[in-house]
Amino acid sequence: MLPTAILSHDNTSPRDLRGLLMDVVTELVDVIQEENAVLAEGLPAAVTATIDRKLELSDAYEELCAELADTQPGVLAADPDFAARLMDVVLALREATAENLVRLEAAVSASQRRVEAVMAAMRSTAGETGTYDARGGVPLNARLAAFGRDYHA
Repeated sequence: MLPTAILSHDNTSPRDLRGLLMDVVTELVDVIQEENAVLAEGLPAAVTATIDRKLELSDAYEELCAELADTQPGVLAADPDFAARLMDVVLALREATAENLVRLEAAVSASQRRVEAVMAAMRSTAGETGTYDARGGVPLNARLAAFGRDYHA
């Protein structure tokens, strides 16, 4: 994983706030792309390693956007270069998030199919008698089957 963005932004200048926002969004894109790569390899359980950081970054992104809108409402119009860079990274975030949604839905669906297959197998064998009866004895048909004949025909 790449170096992590510093999420604390107390006493930051307006320019630092913009840089922090860019760092957070960029890292969020990287984390989601890393998660997408793991899901593409068919390892949905490995996603748990990125969940906490993804949530932290998402919360920070939301807070920074709100703070930027409150403290610098005209920043995008005043700084077109920043606006263009922010738009590029936000578009990358949207693309990564859209892919992430598709991959997570596929992983959940695959997990559901596996669970359903296991449950169906368990239901199909639930009616079969085992080697031992309720008191630990071997049922007659199991004892006779050892001789190679089915005497219940």
